[in-house]
Amino acid sequence: MIIAFIPARGGSKSIPLKNIKHLNGKPLIYWSIVALQNVACVNEIIVATDSEEIAKTAVSFNFSKVRMYRRKAENATDTATTESVMLEYIEQSNLQNDDIFMLVQATSPLTQTKHFEKALELYNKNKYDSLLSCVRNYRFFWNENGTSKNYDYRNRHRRQDFDGQLMENGAFYINTVEGIKKSQNRLCGKIGIYEMPEYTATELDEPSDWVIVEQLFKFVNNQPSILRRYGKEIDMRSLKGNIEKIRNLIVKYIDFCKENLKQIDDYIGFDCRICHSKEINKKFVNIRGYQYNLCENCGSIILLNIPNVKNLYDSTSEKTKASEVYLDYDIIPKRVETIALPKVKFIFDSICRTSEKLLWCDIGCGPGEILMALKNTDYVDYFEGIGIEISSAEIKFGRKNGLNIFEGFLNVDELNDEIIKIISASDVISMFNVLEHIEQPDKIVDFYRKYMKTGAYLVIEVPRYPSLASFVNLVSPDLTYRHIIPPVHLQVFSEKSVDILFQDDFNLLATWGFGQGYTDILTNSMLLSNIEEKTLYENLMDISNKVQEIIDENGFSDQMIFVMRKK
Repeated sequence: MIIAFIPARGGSKSIPLKNIKHLNGKPLIYWSIVALQNVACVNEIIVATDSEEIAKTAVSFNFSKVRMYRRKAENATDTATTESVMLEYIEQSNLQNDDIFMLVQATSPLTQTKHFEKALELYNKNKYDSLLSCVRNYRFFWNENGTSKNYDYRNRHRRQDFDGQLMENGAFYINTVEGIKKSQNRLCGKIGIYEMPEYTATELDEPSDWVIVEQLFKFVNNQPSILRRYGKEIDMRSLKGNIEKIRNLIVKYIDFCKENLKQIDDYIGFDCRICHSKEINKKFVNIRGYQYNLCENCGSIILLNIPNVKNLYDSTSEKTKASEVYLDYDIIPKRVETIALPKVKFIFDSICRTSEKLLWCDIGCGPGEILMALKNTDYVDYFEGIGIEISSAEIKFGRKNGLNIFEGFLNVDELNDEIIKIISASDVISMFNVLEHIEQPDKIVDFYRKYMKTGAYLVIEVPRYPSLASFVNLVSPDLTYRHIIPPVHLQVFSEKSVDILFQDDFNLLATWGFGQGYTDILTNSMLLSNIEEKTLYENLMDISNKVQEIIDENGFSDQMIFVMRKK
Protein backbone atom coordinates (compact mmCIF):
# COMPACT_ATOMS: atom_id res chain seq x y z
CA MET A 1 0.00 0.00 0.00
CA ILE A 2 1.26 3.50 -0.84
CA ILE A 3 0.18 6.45 1.27
CA ALA A 4 0.77 10.06 0.20
CA PHE A 5 0.83 12.32 3.25
CA ILE A 6 0.35 16.10 2.91
CA PRO A 7 0.80 18.16 6.12
CA ALA A 8 -1.20 21.39 5.82
CA ARG A 9 -1.47 23.40 9.00
CA GLY A 10 -3.50 26.58 9.11
CA GLY A 11 -1.13 28.73 11.15
CA SER A 12 1.38 29.92 8.56
CA LYS A 13 2.80 33.28 9.61
CA SER A 14 4.41 34.60 6.41
CA ILE A 15 1.38 33.79 4.23
CA PRO A 16 -1.82 33.20 6.28
CA LEU A 17 -3.67 30.03 5.21
CA LYS A 18 -1.20 29.70 2.34
CA ASN A 19 -2.24 26.09 1.67
CA ILE A 20 -5.56 27.32 0.26
CA LYS A 21 -4.41 30.66 -1.10
CA HIS A 22 -5.13 30.65 -4.84
CA LEU A 23 -2.24 29.96 -7.18
CA ASN A 24 -2.91 29.92 -10.92
CA GLY A 25 -6.66 29.94 -10.26
CA LYS A 26 -6.70 27.06 -7.72
CA PRO A 27 -6.06 26.65 -3.98
CA LEU A 28 -2.38 25.83 -3.51
CA ILE A 29 -3.03 22.36 -2.06
CA TYR A 30 -5.05 21.41 -5.16
CA TRP A 31 -1.92 21.06 -7.31
CA SER A 32 -0.32 18.42 -5.09
CA ILE A 33 -3.59 16.52 -4.66
CA VAL A 34 -4.47 16.40 -8.37
CA ALA A 35 -0.97 15.20 -9.27
CA LEU A 36 -1.20 12.42 -6.67
CA GLN A 37 -4.77 11.49 -7.61
CA ASN A 38 -3.49 10.58 -11.06
CA VAL A 39 -0.71 8.31 -9.77
CA ALA A 40 -2.26 4.87 -10.26
CA CYS A 41 -0.25 3.13 -7.52
CA VAL A 42 -1.04 5.68 -4.80
CA ASN A 43 -3.87 4.25 -2.70
CA GLU A 44 -4.69 7.11 -0.35
CA ILE A 45 -3.90 10.81 -0.04
CA ILE A 46 -3.91 11.91 3.60
CA VAL A 47 -4.33 15.64 4.23
CA ALA A 48 -3.26 16.29 7.83
CA THR A 49 -4.57 19.64 9.02
CA ASP A 50 -5.73 21.53 12.09
CA SER A 51 -7.82 23.93 9.98
CA GLU A 52 -11.50 23.46 9.26
CA GLU A 53 -11.19 25.77 6.26
CA ILE A 54 -8.34 23.76 4.73
CA ALA A 55 -10.25 20.52 5.38
CA LYS A 56 -13.39 21.82 3.63
CA THR A 57 -11.35 23.01 0.66
CA ALA A 58 -9.54 19.67 0.24
CA VAL A 59 -12.80 17.71 0.48
CA SER A 60 -14.52 20.03 -2.03
CA PHE A 61 -12.31 18.73 -4.86
CA ASN A 62 -14.18 15.39 -4.66
CA PHE A 63 -11.08 13.32 -5.34
CA SER A 64 -11.66 9.66 -4.54
CA LYS A 65 -8.30 9.05 -2.81
CA VAL A 66 -8.39 11.99 -0.40
CA ARG A 67 -8.82 11.31 3.33
CA MET A 68 -8.77 13.97 6.05
CA TYR A 69 -6.79 13.66 9.25
CA ARG A 70 -7.19 16.19 12.05
CA ARG A 71 -3.73 16.64 13.52
CA LYS A 72 -3.27 17.42 17.20
CA ALA A 73 -2.78 21.05 18.22
CA GLU A 74 0.65 20.38 19.73
CA ASN A 75 1.84 19.07 16.36
CA ALA A 76 0.55 22.10 14.46
CA THR A 77 2.54 24.86 16.16
CA ASP A 78 5.30 26.99 14.64
CA THR A 79 7.91 24.87 16.42
CA ALA A 80 6.44 21.44 15.70
CA THR A 81 8.38 19.32 13.22
CA THR A 82 6.88 17.63 10.20
CA GLU A 83 8.11 14.32 11.64
CA SER A 84 5.94 14.87 14.71
CA VAL A 85 2.70 14.83 12.71
CA MET A 86 3.94 11.98 10.49
CA LEU A 87 4.59 9.83 13.57
CA GLU A 88 1.32 10.91 15.15
CA TYR A 89 -0.61 9.70 12.11
CA ILE A 90 1.35 6.45 11.82
CA GLU A 91 0.77 5.63 15.51
CA GLN A 92 -3.02 5.93 15.22
CA SER A 93 -3.37 4.30 11.78
CA ASN A 94 -3.53 0.66 10.77
CA LEU A 95 -0.62 0.88 8.37
CA GLN A 96 1.67 -2.09 7.92
CA ASN A 97 5.44 -1.79 8.42
CA ASP A 98 6.15 -2.43 4.73
CA ASP A 99 3.64 0.15 3.50
CA ILE A 100 5.26 2.98 1.54
CA PHE A 101 4.82 6.41 3.11
CA MET A 102 5.40 9.40 0.82
CA LEU A 103 5.64 12.81 2.47
CA VAL A 104 4.49 15.48 0.00
CA GLN A 105 4.87 19.24 0.54
CA ALA A 106 2.03 21.38 -0.82
CA THR A 107 4.51 24.26 -1.08
CA SER A 108 6.01 22.58 -4.17
CA PRO A 109 3.03 22.87 -6.57
CA LEU A 110 5.06 22.28 -9.72
CA THR A 111 5.51 18.61 -8.88
CA GLN A 112 3.74 16.59 -11.56
CA THR A 113 2.24 13.12 -11.66
CA LYS A 114 5.15 11.84 -13.75
CA HIS A 115 7.63 12.97 -11.06
CA PHE A 116 5.89 10.90 -8.38
CA GLU A 117 5.61 7.90 -10.72
CA LYS A 118 9.26 7.96 -11.78
CA ALA A 119 10.49 8.49 -8.21
CA LEU A 120 8.48 5.52 -6.92
CA GLU A 121 9.79 3.40 -9.79
CA LEU A 122 13.38 4.42 -8.93
CA TYR A 123 12.79 3.73 -5.22
CA ASN A 124 11.49 0.21 -5.86
CA LYS A 125 13.95 -0.67 -8.63
CA ASN A 126 17.05 0.21 -6.60
CA LYS A 127 15.63 -1.05 -3.30
CA TYR A 128 16.42 2.15 -1.43
CA ASP A 129 15.46 2.47 2.23
CA SER A 130 14.33 6.04 1.56
CA LEU A 131 14.44 8.64 -1.20
CA LEU A 132 14.20 12.42 -1.56
CA SER A 133 13.69 14.82 -4.44
CA CYS A 134 16.45 17.23 -5.46
CA VAL A 135 17.33 19.72 -8.18
CA ARG A 136 20.80 20.32 -9.59
CA ASN A 137 22.15 23.73 -8.62
CA TYR A 138 24.89 25.40 -10.64
CA ARG A 139 25.50 28.35 -8.26
CA PHE A 140 28.83 29.06 -6.63
CA PHE A 141 28.67 29.28 -2.82
CA TRP A 142 30.86 31.14 -0.33
CA ASN A 143 31.51 31.05 3.40
CA GLU A 144 31.11 34.16 5.52
CA ASN A 145 34.89 34.25 6.08
CA GLY A 146 35.49 34.89 2.39
CA THR A 147 36.44 31.35 1.34
CA SER A 148 34.66 29.55 -1.48
CA LYS A 149 32.66 26.40 -0.70
CA ASN A 150 32.24 24.52 -3.92
CA TYR A 151 34.73 25.85 -6.48
CA ASP A 152 38.16 27.40 -6.97
CA TYR A 153 37.66 31.05 -7.86
CA ARG A 154 41.16 31.09 -9.42
CA ASN A 155 39.97 28.43 -11.88
CA ARG A 156 36.35 29.38 -12.48
CA HIS A 157 34.41 26.76 -14.46
CA ARG A 158 32.02 27.50 -17.26
CA ARG A 159 28.48 26.33 -16.43
CA GLN A 160 28.62 23.60 -19.06
CA ASP A 161 31.80 22.25 -17.48
CA PHE A 162 30.45 22.34 -13.93
CA ASP A 163 28.52 19.33 -12.60
CA GLY A 164 26.79 21.49 -10.02
CA GLN A 165 25.44 20.25 -6.71
CA LEU A 166 22.24 18.47 -5.77
CA MET A 167 19.95 20.62 -3.65
CA GLU A 168 16.99 19.33 -1.66
CA ASN A 169 13.88 20.97 -3.14
CA GLY A 170 11.43 19.77 -0.47
CA ALA A 171 8.89 18.38 -2.95
CA PHE A 172 8.59 14.85 -1.52
CA TYR A 173 10.28 12.11 0.51
CA ILE A 174 9.68 8.35 0.29
CA ASN A 175 10.20 5.83 3.09
CA THR A 176 8.50 2.84 4.65
CA VAL A 177 6.35 3.02 7.75
CA GLU A 178 8.88 0.84 9.54
CA GLY A 179 11.78 3.07 8.48
CA ILE A 180 10.07 6.19 9.78
CA LYS A 181 9.17 4.58 13.10
CA LYS A 182 12.69 3.25 13.70
CA SER A 183 14.58 6.37 12.66
CA GLN A 184 11.96 8.91 13.80
CA ASN A 185 12.84 10.67 10.54
CA ARG A 186 11.59 11.03 6.98
CA LEU A 187 14.92 9.65 5.70
CA CYS A 188 17.03 6.69 6.77
CA GLY A 189 19.35 3.92 5.63
CA LYS A 190 20.35 3.73 1.98
CA ILE A 191 19.06 7.02 0.57
CA GLY A 192 18.20 7.48 -3.10
CA ILE A 193 17.85 10.76 -4.97
CA TYR A 194 15.29 11.60 -7.63
CA GLU A 195 16.48 14.58 -9.65
CA MET A 196 13.75 17.00 -10.71
CA PRO A 197 13.77 19.89 -13.24
CA GLU A 198 15.47 23.07 -12.09
CA TYR A 199 12.20 25.03 -12.19
CA THR A 200 10.88 22.99 -9.25
CA ALA A 201 13.48 24.48 -6.88
CA THR A 202 11.22 27.27 -5.60
CA GLU A 203 9.18 26.51 -2.47
CA LEU A 204 6.27 28.76 -1.53
CA ASP A 205 7.39 30.13 1.80
CA GLU A 206 7.38 33.91 1.22
CA PRO A 207 5.03 36.28 -0.70
CA SER A 208 7.75 36.88 -3.32
CA ASP A 209 7.82 33.13 -4.04
CA TRP A 210 4.20 33.39 -5.15
CA VAL A 211 5.08 35.80 -7.96
CA ILE A 212 7.89 33.54 -9.17
CA VAL A 213 5.81 30.35 -9.20
CA GLU A 214 2.86 32.07 -10.93
CA GLN A 215 5.24 32.82 -13.81
CA LEU A 216 6.72 29.33 -13.73
CA PHE A 217 3.25 27.90 -14.26
CA LYS A 218 3.22 29.61 -17.64
CA PHE A 219 6.54 27.95 -18.40
CA VAL A 220 5.04 24.50 -17.76
CA ASN A 221 1.91 25.16 -19.86
CA ASN A 222 -0.23 26.58 -17.07
CA GLN A 223 -1.22 23.24 -15.55
CA PRO A 224 1.32 20.63 -14.57
CA SER A 225 -1.05 17.67 -14.19
CA ILE A 226 -4.00 16.36 -16.16
CA LEU A 227 -7.01 15.83 -13.92
CA ARG A 228 -8.56 12.43 -14.63
CA ARG A 229 -11.90 11.47 -13.15
CA TYR A 230 -13.96 8.30 -13.49
CA GLY A 231 -17.51 7.34 -12.59
CA LYS A 232 -20.63 9.37 -12.12
CA GLU A 233 -23.29 9.43 -9.43
CA ILE A 234 -26.57 9.15 -11.30
CA ASP A 235 -29.72 7.03 -11.29
CA MET A 236 -30.91 6.78 -14.88
CA ARG A 237 -34.27 5.41 -13.73
CA SER A 238 -35.15 8.91 -12.56
CA LEU A 239 -34.60 10.25 -16.09
CA LYS A 240 -35.63 7.54 -18.54
CA GLY A 241 -38.43 6.08 -16.54
CA ASN A 242 -39.45 2.44 -16.54
CA ILE A 243 -38.73 -0.36 -18.98
CA GLU A 244 -41.93 0.29 -20.90
CA LYS A 245 -40.93 3.90 -21.58
CA ILE A 246 -37.56 2.74 -22.91
CA ARG A 247 -39.36 0.21 -25.11
CA ASN A 248 -41.47 3.06 -26.54
CA LEU A 249 -38.34 5.15 -27.09
CA ILE A 250 -36.80 2.31 -29.12
CA VAL A 251 -39.92 2.20 -31.33
CA LYS A 252 -39.51 5.93 -32.04
CA TYR A 253 -35.85 5.43 -32.99
CA ILE A 254 -36.78 2.54 -35.30
CA ASP A 255 -39.25 4.78 -37.17
CA PHE A 256 -36.68 7.59 -37.23
CA CYS A 257 -34.06 5.27 -38.73
CA LYS A 258 -36.39 3.99 -41.45
CA GLU A 259 -37.32 7.49 -42.59
CA ASN A 260 -33.69 8.59 -42.96
CA LEU A 261 -32.09 5.36 -44.19
CA LYS A 262 -29.66 5.78 -47.05
CA GLN A 263 -28.49 2.45 -48.38
CA ILE A 264 -24.95 1.98 -49.65
CA ASP A 265 -24.18 -1.37 -51.28
CA ASP A 266 -20.39 -1.11 -51.41
CA TYR A 267 -18.62 0.11 -48.28
CA ILE A 268 -15.08 -0.39 -49.55
CA GLY A 269 -12.88 2.65 -50.23
CA PHE A 270 -14.12 5.10 -47.61
CA ASP A 271 -11.71 7.23 -45.58
CA CYS A 272 -11.99 7.71 -41.83
CA ARG A 273 -13.56 11.12 -41.20
CA ILE A 274 -11.25 11.69 -38.24
CA CYS A 275 -7.75 10.48 -39.19
CA HIS A 276 -8.39 10.05 -42.97
CA SER A 277 -7.01 6.53 -42.97
CA LYS A 278 -8.37 4.07 -45.52
CA GLU A 279 -8.16 1.27 -42.96
CA ILE A 280 -11.87 1.25 -42.11
CA ASN A 281 -12.97 -1.92 -43.89
CA LYS A 282 -13.42 -3.88 -40.67
CA LYS A 283 -17.16 -4.13 -40.06
CA PHE A 284 -18.21 -3.52 -36.47
CA VAL A 285 -22.02 -3.55 -36.29
CA ASN A 286 -25.07 -2.98 -38.47
CA ILE A 287 -27.89 -1.25 -36.61
CA ARG A 288 -31.25 -1.04 -38.42
CA GLY A 289 -29.56 -0.91 -41.83
CA TYR A 290 -26.81 1.52 -40.84
CA GLN A 291 -23.29 0.12 -41.19
CA TYR A 292 -20.61 1.09 -38.65
CA ASN A 293 -16.99 0.14 -39.32
CA LEU A 294 -13.90 0.25 -37.11
CA CYS A 295 -10.98 2.45 -38.14
CA GLU A 296 -7.95 0.33 -37.40
CA ASN A 297 -5.69 3.38 -37.35
CA CYS A 298 -7.34 5.72 -34.83
CA GLY A 299 -9.75 3.26 -33.19
CA SER A 300 -12.97 5.16 -33.97
CA ILE A 301 -16.31 3.68 -34.99
CA ILE A 302 -17.42 5.28 -38.28
CA LEU A 303 -20.91 5.31 -39.88
CA LEU A 304 -20.60 4.70 -43.61
CA ASN A 305 -24.07 5.37 -45.01
CA ILE A 306 -24.64 8.84 -43.60
CA PRO A 307 -27.90 10.77 -44.17
CA ASN A 308 -28.31 14.47 -44.97
CA VAL A 309 -27.00 15.77 -41.64
CA LYS A 310 -28.48 19.27 -41.77
CA ASN A 311 -31.95 17.92 -42.56
CA LEU A 312 -31.82 15.81 -39.39
CA TYR A 313 -31.76 18.90 -37.25
CA ASP A 314 -33.90 21.50 -38.94
CA SER A 315 -37.18 22.58 -37.42
CA THR A 316 -39.34 20.35 -39.63
CA SER A 317 -37.39 17.10 -39.15
CA GLU A 318 -38.15 14.14 -36.93
CA LYS A 319 -35.34 15.24 -34.59
CA THR A 320 -37.97 16.79 -32.36
CA LYS A 321 -39.86 13.50 -32.07
CA ALA A 322 -36.71 11.56 -31.37
CA SER A 323 -35.65 13.89 -28.56
CA GLU A 324 -39.01 14.98 -27.22
CA VAL A 325 -38.23 13.25 -23.93
CA TYR A 326 -35.76 16.07 -23.23
CA LEU A 327 -38.46 18.74 -23.63
CA ASP A 328 -40.53 17.44 -20.75
CA TYR A 329 -41.01 20.32 -18.29
CA ASP A 330 -41.06 17.85 -15.39
CA ILE A 331 -37.79 16.13 -16.26
CA ILE A 332 -35.67 19.19 -17.13
CA PRO A 333 -34.95 20.22 -13.49
CA LYS A 334 -33.82 16.66 -12.78
CA ARG A 335 -31.56 16.67 -15.83
CA VAL A 336 -30.04 19.98 -14.75
CA GLU A 337 -29.37 18.63 -11.26
CA THR A 338 -28.03 15.19 -12.19
CA ILE A 339 -26.41 15.77 -15.59
CA ALA A 340 -25.64 19.44 -16.25
CA LEU A 341 -24.51 20.61 -12.80
CA PRO A 342 -21.87 17.90 -12.27
CA LYS A 343 -20.41 18.76 -15.69
CA VAL A 344 -20.30 22.48 -14.89
CA LYS A 345 -18.61 21.76 -11.55
CA PHE A 346 -16.01 19.52 -13.20
CA ILE A 347 -15.15 22.20 -15.74
CA PHE A 348 -15.14 24.90 -13.05
CA ASP A 349 -12.62 22.81 -11.09
CA SER A 350 -10.49 22.17 -14.19
CA ILE A 351 -9.92 25.70 -15.46
CA CYS A 352 -7.97 28.66 -14.11
CA ARG A 353 -10.47 31.18 -12.84
CA THR A 354 -10.06 34.94 -12.76
CA SER A 355 -11.93 37.72 -10.98
CA GLU A 356 -13.65 38.60 -14.26
CA LYS A 357 -16.85 36.90 -15.39
CA LEU A 358 -16.23 34.47 -18.25
CA LEU A 359 -18.42 34.11 -21.34
CA TRP A 360 -19.45 30.47 -21.76
CA CYS A 361 -20.89 29.44 -25.13
CA ASP A 362 -22.62 26.04 -25.25
CA ILE A 363 -22.89 24.85 -28.86
CA GLY A 364 -25.76 22.50 -29.62
CA CYS A 365 -27.23 23.53 -26.28
CA GLY A 366 -30.58 21.78 -26.87
CA PRO A 367 -33.21 23.01 -24.40
CA GLY A 368 -30.47 24.68 -22.36
CA GLU A 369 -29.62 22.46 -19.38
CA ILE A 370 -26.03 23.72 -19.18
CA LEU A 371 -27.21 27.32 -19.45
CA MET A 372 -29.71 26.70 -16.64
CA ALA A 373 -26.95 25.27 -14.49
CA LEU A 374 -24.92 28.43 -15.09
CA LYS A 375 -27.82 30.83 -14.57
CA ASN A 376 -29.72 29.38 -11.64
CA THR A 377 -26.84 28.44 -9.31
CA ASP A 378 -23.83 30.10 -7.67
CA TYR A 379 -21.97 29.73 -10.98
CA VAL A 380 -23.85 32.80 -12.21
CA ASP A 381 -21.17 34.82 -10.39
CA TYR A 382 -18.45 33.29 -12.59
CA PHE A 383 -20.04 32.75 -16.00
CA GLU A 384 -22.38 34.39 -18.47
CA GLY A 385 -24.01 31.75 -20.64
CA ILE A 386 -25.08 31.82 -24.27
CA GLY A 387 -26.25 28.88 -26.39
CA ILE A 388 -26.29 28.02 -30.10
CA GLU A 389 -28.96 25.59 -31.31
CA ILE A 390 -30.77 24.72 -34.57
CA SER A 391 -33.88 22.90 -33.33
CA SER A 392 -36.71 25.42 -33.13
CA ALA A 393 -38.56 23.33 -30.55
CA GLU A 394 -35.58 23.28 -28.20
CA ILE A 395 -34.84 26.98 -28.78
CA LYS A 396 -38.44 27.83 -27.94
CA PHE A 397 -38.27 25.74 -24.78
CA GLY A 398 -35.02 27.37 -23.66
CA ARG A 399 -36.08 30.92 -24.37
CA LYS A 400 -39.30 30.33 -22.48
CA ASN A 401 -37.04 29.65 -19.49
CA GLY A 402 -35.23 32.97 -19.95
CA LEU A 403 -32.12 31.59 -21.63
CA ASN A 404 -30.02 33.40 -24.22
CA ILE A 405 -30.02 31.01 -27.20
CA PHE A 406 -28.92 32.00 -30.69
CA GLU A 407 -30.51 30.10 -33.57
CA GLY A 408 -27.87 28.73 -35.89
CA PHE A 409 -26.09 25.71 -37.34
CA LEU A 410 -22.31 25.40 -37.06
CA ASN A 411 -21.58 24.82 -40.73
CA VAL A 412 -17.95 25.58 -41.55
CA ASP A 413 -18.78 25.66 -45.28
CA GLU A 414 -21.37 28.40 -44.76
CA LEU A 415 -19.90 30.52 -41.99
CA ASN A 416 -22.28 32.70 -40.04
CA ASP A 417 -20.79 36.06 -39.03
CA GLU A 418 -22.77 36.15 -35.78
CA ILE A 419 -21.55 32.68 -34.76
CA ILE A 420 -17.95 33.67 -35.55
CA LYS A 421 -18.39 36.75 -33.37
CA ILE A 422 -19.73 34.67 -30.45
CA ILE A 423 -16.94 32.07 -30.75
CA SER A 424 -14.21 34.71 -30.95
CA ALA A 425 -15.51 36.43 -27.79
CA SER A 426 -16.06 33.31 -25.69
CA ASP A 427 -13.78 32.28 -22.83
CA VAL A 428 -15.30 28.80 -22.55
CA ILE A 429 -16.78 26.89 -25.49
CA SER A 430 -18.54 23.59 -24.86
CA MET A 431 -19.90 20.93 -27.18
CA PHE A 432 -21.63 18.24 -25.15
CA ASN A 433 -22.51 15.32 -27.41
CA VAL A 434 -22.22 17.37 -30.59
CA LEU A 435 -19.05 16.27 -32.38
CA GLU A 436 -20.45 12.78 -33.05
CA HIS A 437 -23.23 14.39 -35.12
CA ILE A 438 -20.90 16.34 -37.42
CA GLU A 439 -19.92 14.92 -40.79
CA GLN A 440 -16.46 16.52 -40.85
CA PRO A 441 -15.24 16.88 -37.26
CA ASP A 442 -11.72 17.83 -38.39
CA LYS A 443 -13.10 20.93 -40.12
CA ILE A 444 -14.89 21.97 -36.93
CA VAL A 445 -11.61 21.69 -35.02
CA ASP A 446 -9.88 23.78 -37.70
CA PHE A 447 -12.65 26.38 -37.25
CA TYR A 448 -11.84 26.58 -33.53
CA ARG A 449 -8.13 26.80 -34.26
CA LYS A 450 -8.81 29.83 -36.42
CA TYR A 451 -11.42 31.73 -34.42
CA MET A 452 -10.94 30.84 -30.74
CA LYS A 453 -8.85 33.30 -28.79
CA THR A 454 -5.61 32.16 -27.19
CA GLY A 455 -6.14 30.92 -23.63
CA ALA A 456 -9.83 30.14 -24.15
CA TYR A 457 -11.13 26.75 -22.99
CA LEU A 458 -12.71 24.12 -25.24
CA VAL A 459 -14.82 21.38 -23.68
CA ILE A 460 -16.10 18.41 -25.65
CA GLU A 461 -18.12 15.38 -24.60
CA VAL A 462 -18.24 12.45 -27.01
CA PRO A 463 -19.35 8.81 -27.00
CA ARG A 464 -16.28 6.64 -26.44
CA TYR A 465 -14.97 3.35 -27.81
CA PRO A 466 -14.01 0.77 -26.60
CA SER A 467 -16.70 0.54 -23.96
CA LEU A 468 -19.11 -1.87 -22.35
CA ALA A 469 -21.97 0.03 -24.01
CA SER A 470 -20.34 -0.58 -27.42
CA PHE A 471 -20.37 -4.29 -26.62
CA VAL A 472 -24.06 -4.12 -25.69
CA ASN A 473 -24.86 -2.42 -29.03
CA LEU A 474 -22.79 -5.07 -30.81
CA VAL A 475 -24.60 -8.09 -29.32
CA SER A 476 -28.12 -6.63 -29.33
CA PRO A 477 -28.30 -4.03 -32.16
CA ASP A 478 -32.09 -4.27 -32.44
CA LEU A 479 -32.44 -2.89 -28.91
CA THR A 480 -30.13 0.08 -29.42
CA TYR A 481 -31.45 3.35 -28.00
CA ARG A 482 -28.23 5.01 -26.80
CA HIS A 483 -24.45 5.22 -27.39
CA ILE A 484 -24.18 4.14 -31.08
CA ILE A 485 -27.39 5.70 -32.37
CA PRO A 486 -28.06 5.75 -36.12
CA PRO A 487 -28.43 7.87 -38.08
CA VAL A 488 -27.52 10.77 -35.76
CA HIS A 489 -24.22 9.35 -34.46
CA LEU A 490 -21.85 9.51 -37.40
CA GLN A 491 -18.82 8.47 -35.33
CA VAL A 492 -17.90 7.19 -31.90
CA PHE A 493 -14.49 8.39 -30.72
CA SER A 494 -11.48 6.68 -29.23
CA GLU A 495 -9.13 8.70 -27.02
CA LYS A 496 -6.49 8.35 -29.72
CA SER A 497 -8.81 9.90 -32.30
CA VAL A 498 -9.49 12.89 -30.03
CA ASP A 499 -5.75 13.34 -29.59
CA ILE A 500 -5.30 13.28 -33.38
CA LEU A 501 -7.97 15.94 -33.85
CA PHE A 502 -6.72 18.39 -31.23
CA GLN A 503 -2.97 17.76 -31.10
CA ASP A 504 -0.52 20.67 -31.40
CA ASP A 505 -2.96 23.56 -30.81
CA PHE A 506 -4.65 22.60 -27.54
CA ASN A 507 -3.34 21.62 -24.11
CA LEU A 508 -5.32 18.84 -22.44
CA LEU A 509 -6.24 19.83 -18.87
CA ALA A 510 -8.75 17.23 -17.70
CA THR A 511 -10.73 14.15 -18.71
CA TRP A 512 -13.80 12.54 -17.17
CA GLY A 513 -14.79 9.04 -18.21
CA PHE A 514 -18.19 7.65 -17.22
CA GLY A 515 -20.91 5.48 -18.68
CA GLN A 516 -24.01 3.35 -18.46
CA GLY A 517 -22.81 0.05 -19.89
CA TYR A 518 -23.71 -1.88 -16.76
CA THR A 519 -27.19 -0.33 -16.78
CA ASP A 520 -27.52 -1.16 -20.49
CA ILE A 521 -26.90 -4.85 -19.80
CA LEU A 522 -29.58 -4.93 -17.12
CA THR A 523 -32.05 -2.91 -19.19
CA ASN A 524 -31.57 -5.02 -22.32
CA SER A 525 -32.05 -8.19 -20.26
CA MET A 526 -35.40 -6.84 -19.09
CA LEU A 527 -36.36 -5.76 -22.60
CA LEU A 528 -35.71 -9.28 -23.89
CA SER A 529 -37.82 -10.87 -21.18
CA ASN A 530 -41.45 -10.70 -20.21
CA ILE A 531 -41.01 -11.24 -16.50
CA GLU A 532 -42.99 -9.12 -14.10
CA GLU A 533 -40.73 -9.68 -11.10
CA LYS A 534 -38.42 -6.65 -10.94
CA THR A 535 -37.05 -6.80 -7.40
CA LEU A 536 -33.73 -8.36 -8.38
CA TYR A 537 -33.43 -5.94 -11.32
CA GLU A 538 -33.99 -2.97 -9.00
CA ASN A 539 -31.45 -4.31 -6.48
CA LEU A 540 -28.84 -4.70 -9.21
CA MET A 541 -29.60 -1.20 -10.48
CA ASP A 542 -29.01 0.16 -6.98
CA ILE A 543 -25.30 -0.75 -7.23
CA SER A 544 -24.89 0.51 -10.81
CA ASN A 545 -22.73 3.53 -9.87
CA LYS A 546 -20.23 1.43 -7.91
CA VAL A 547 -19.95 -1.22 -10.62
CA GLN A 548 -19.78 1.32 -13.45
CA GLU A 549 -16.96 3.26 -11.78
CA ILE A 550 -14.80 0.12 -11.81
CA ILE A 551 -15.65 -0.38 -15.50
CA ASP A 552 -14.76 3.26 -16.25
CA GLU A 553 -11.45 3.13 -14.36
CA ASN A 554 -10.44 0.09 -16.42
CA GLY A 555 -10.88 1.90 -19.72
CA PHE A 556 -14.41 0.94 -20.77
CA SER A 557 -16.43 4.12 -20.13
CA ASP A 558 -18.81 4.99 -22.95
CA GLN A 559 -18.74 8.77 -22.53
CA MET A 560 -15.76 11.07 -22.01
CA ILE A 561 -15.40 14.78 -21.39
CA PHE A 562 -12.19 16.51 -22.47
CA VAL A 563 -11.24 19.96 -21.13
CA MET A 564 -8.63 21.72 -23.26
CA ARG A 565 -7.04 25.14 -23.54
CA LYS A 566 -6.14 26.89 -26.77
CA LYS A 567 -2.40 27.52 -27.01
